[in-house]
Amino acid sequence: MTKLVWDLEDLFPFDDFEKEYSEIEKQIGLTDCHFKEMNPDMSLEVFKNFLLFSEEISARILHLYYRAALEETADISSDNFRMLKNRVLDLDKNFSEKSRKIWHWIRGKEVSGKVLLDEKNANRLFGVLPALKDYLFHLRKTAPHILSDREEMILAEKDLSGISPLLELRNIIETGFEFEFKPSGQKARKIRTQAELLSYTHSSVRSEREAAYNALLEKYRDNISKFFTAYRGAVRDWSFEASLRNYTSSLDMRNSMNRIPGEAVKSLLEACRGNRFIYQEYFKIKASDLKIKNFQRHDIYAPVGEKVNEIPLDEGLELVLDVFKSFSPSFYKAAKEIVDMKHIDSEPQQNKQGGAFCASPGAGKAPYILLNYTGQPRDVLTLAHELGHGIHSLLAGNLPLSVMQAGLPLAETASTFSEMLVFEQLLKRTKSKEGRKSLYFQKMQDSFATVLRQAYFVLFEIEAHEALKKGLTPDGLSEIYYKLLVEEFGEGVKINEIFKYEWAYIPHIVNSPFYCYSYAFGELLSLALLAEYKREKQGFVPVMEEILSVGGSEDPVEILKSHSFDITKKDFWDKGFREIEQLFEGLKETLH
Repeated sequence: MTKLVWDLEDLFPFDDFEKEYSEIEKQIGLTDCHFKEMNPDMSLEVFKNFLLFSEEISARILHLYYRAALEETADISSDNFRMLKNRVLDLDKNFSEKSRKIWHWIRGKEVSGKVLLDEKNANRLFGVLPALKDYLFHLRKTAPHILSDREEMILAEKDLSGISPLLELRNIIETGFEFEFKPSGQKARKIRTQAELLSYTHSSVRSEREAAYNALLEKYRDNISKFFTAYRGAVRDWSFEASLRNYTSSLDMRNSMNRIPGEAVKSLLEACRGNRFIYQEYFKIKASDLKIKNFQRHDIYAPVGEKVNEIPLDEGLELVLDVFKSFSPSFYKAAKEIVDMKHIDSEPQQNKQGGAFCASPGAGKAPYILLNYTGQPRDVLTLAHELGHGIHSLLAGNLPLSVMQAGLPLAETASTFSEMLVFEQLLKRTKSKEGRKSLYFQKMQDSFATVLRQAYFVLFEIEAHEALKKGLTPDGLSEIYYKLLVEEFGEGVKINEIFKYEWAYIPHIVNSPFYCYSYAFGELLSLALLAEYKREKQGFVPVMEEILSVGGSEDPVEILKSHSFDITKKDFWDKGFREIEQLFEGLKETLH
């Protein structure tokens, strides 16, 4: 096996695309008939029929979307597949608009021409499909934050004509950058893409790392007024909607979307801030190993240790499957199904999308996984991570599509957990001290980027959103960011002034305010569960499988609490950091 190529025909034959599209369009037209039947006294059968109708259309649209979108990822230059994908998105928008009045009514909102759905009848109706019961009651809980049908329509149009073009304009400015790369002692040259420039931030040549960051951040510094205007507009838009929807704060709106209580996020951020010293000590160790006395921000991703031998795809896949088999027959069976169904595309190709992801179509179809496997140990961990997502989807595969996928608190549980299991196996099979050192350094680097860096983005956002309400200049915003950078890295890492403009480069804080804590959340939750597995071993496996099998059909906080995991307490998050400390201790052992 030299490569894996996915079989998209298994989703449905591409020749049937137009036929399927037309049938879904006709089916959406029946939504009005279901709306007419909405009444507090309606029969259980009539209400159940609507829920099944909604689930079926959603599943068919998702399959249609992935049929086009997955083809596009294999050839991102294809205008045809992009056009088909956008047509499906329009179809989905049409269904959302058609069914919005029904979901407003289910939430208990007033809808013109309809009798309000009271609590007694809601209790009677919502149990008709047990897997959707918690989801439906959650919708009613969010009713105070939902506007009238007309107001929701206006907000949707406002996004299309307001914030979306602003963010698109920001992206146009950014993608138009051409960078002057001039490392010390080398001839200056032009670099046309950000991706190529960023590859030098991991260079073994220090002057190239510094030159790459300078070339990148000087562009944002020179255009800081433009990026400040875009960010201020995004903050105002988010804050306006949060206020309009009766949230107590801008952060509260994100927490509500994620079904996470504010005290859990507060505890998470406190734990990250309180444990930042682990990473600060790590950077001191890295500086010492690299023999850099004046360790600076542009040095943090410098490569360390010997290059580990490449792991062919066959060998990497066998290693991952063996780890799953040792952990749980259910994990192994699900992962093997994805492989055997030919739902993985592994090989880097020209015009293929970079990175990796797992797409879960649901409704009886195994997930699809995109990789760009080059044989590095990191690629083996990525394979384990994405298969973990696929395992999660298959374990929850008997649920309706709308609740099959776990929400943020549990979305990264299986993937990160699987990755850590495989990482420990990679350590066992790597005999040389230098090879183990390289693995540990890479893992600590990834941990920093996923946990502390993301948490500090959110800490910046919290301060920035409040400061912008009172009036703030671009320099003032940059000073807030710089102050937090100094706190984040401590005395062991010198922060050059140019990094105060880094906030303008971070897309998530503009496109998805406060989203970044999700990365730290998922990583630390999985590490805390890994600690429990190490303590309980096989007694923990059924617990893990049960947590994953509920998908998004139950309140994630309550699911975890039922197994004595309280994510609202800082102590819980500290357990994850104890695992990171163990990684750090393992690294230090390779240095002696």
